[in-house]
Amino acid sequence: MWCKKQLKYSYLSVLVLVLASLMSCEAPPVDEHAYTKMQYYHLSEDVSEIQAPLLELVGGAETSIDIALARLEDDTVADALIAAQNRGVTVRVVTDTQSMGDSGFVKLIDAGVEVVQGDGEVKYLPDPTLTSVLEACVEFANYRECTRRDGGVEQPNDGLMVRPDEYNVMTNNFAVVDEFNIWVSATPLIAGGTVGIGWTSYSQDLGMAFGREFQQMAGGVFATTLDNFNGPVKSTVHGMLYESRIPDATPGRYLQLQPGYLTNSGMVNIQFNPQQRLVKEMIDEIYSARASVFLMTDELLHDFAINALLYKASAGFDVRLIVREGSVLPQALVDAGVVKVIADVDYLPTVMITDHEEDRNGDLWARAAMSMSHPMYRSAPFEVVTPDPDSGFTNDFVRIYPSDFFADGTLWTMQEYLVRTDGDTEIERLTLRWLNLWNNRATTP
Repeated sequence: MWCKKQLKYSYLSVLVLVLASLMSCEAPPVDEHAYTKMQYYHLSEDVSEIQAPLLELVGGAETSIDIALARLEDDTVADALIAAQNRGVTVRVVTDTQSMGDSGFVKLIDAGVEVVQGDGEVKYLPDPTLTSVLEACVEFANYRECTRRDGGVEQPNDGLMVRPDEYNVMTNNFAVVDEFNIWVSATPLIAGGTVGIGWTSYSQDLGMAFGREFQQMAGGVFATTLDNFNGPVKSTVHGMLYESRIPDATPGRYLQLQPGYLTNSGMVNIQFNPQQRLVKEMIDEIYSARASVFLMTDELLHDFAINALLYKASAGFDVRLIVREGSVLPQALVDAGVVKVIADVDYLPTVMITDHEEDRNGDLWARAAMSMSHPMYRSAPFEVVTPDPDSGFTNDFVRIYPSDFFADGTLWTMQEYLVRTDGDTEIERLTLRWLNLWNNRATTP
């Protein structure tokens, strides 16, 4: 008995000593690489807000700069990249084939900076049943129709599916500097007027995700790189997958969420095209909205996206769409009175915010904010159209158009978790900037 008491007291003594030592010691240092810090730049017509953080990162680079740019008409950025290479930093650049004539890329190449180009013209074998109608193509504003019958200017292609380089795009605008510093923009670096949106981050996790994406393109694997079955070669998933059990579901069933990153501003999802079908993600979010949908994009060409917005508008949801003046306007949405245009800009980034307004019961729901590096292209790369019997055409048409199947791009999503977050949050700031453009900058077409 005496021994048990003494043993008990010994345990207590050790516990007291451990607690005392913990209270007297400093906390161990936190690995700053394990936590994702993000700084956002929201919908400003002063594009220097997007350019300045990139220049700061490039100017402070010590070892490496991997940068993907859809356009580079900014000689300041080009000069900064050249200066970085001259001081010993490894600089690699990826861009779209059509952008090689931009002044910035010309300057980089002349200075000996490595520039890899991709997403040019692609030719591939379609479904065997389509080869008989692919002898001649007629070009229209936003697509080309191919058929056996001469309908205008013929472009023989020996039965191949031929996509011109302007239909295939590398839209990424991101940089990975010294492995952990990330810069992302949904707005290309063009000389004309535009609206800037983007963010910077210091993150090991994001550095790995964007680094993997860059490495594929730097190795020549773009959205136009197809396997033997006409499928994209690029890998499928980046980042970490978080799982959560579905309430009231069969035991063992799980919902697999999109790749997400824990940040100082909450959970952020990062997805890449063509692996993860970005336009479809946005269409799904439109249908799942409970109260309102605010969408801005340079062009809205996706029929299913238009149908989703029309469905929401007809059901009494607050639907608002901003497009660039001069782009193709979805007439059904114009007739519904939900469209405004912004003039005097050469590009509008794709930004969507759902559920900012109250629903029909007066309730507020958690919002989602999404930004994508390319317009709302169609998902499928082509469609087969059966002609009207009175047209004189006997064969089906194959209609080819810009498609996100052949687009390299990035989508990032901020989402409030289950409930509305009050206060000065990133989603709140982004929403207020969007509404400011709607109320003060956009006009009814």
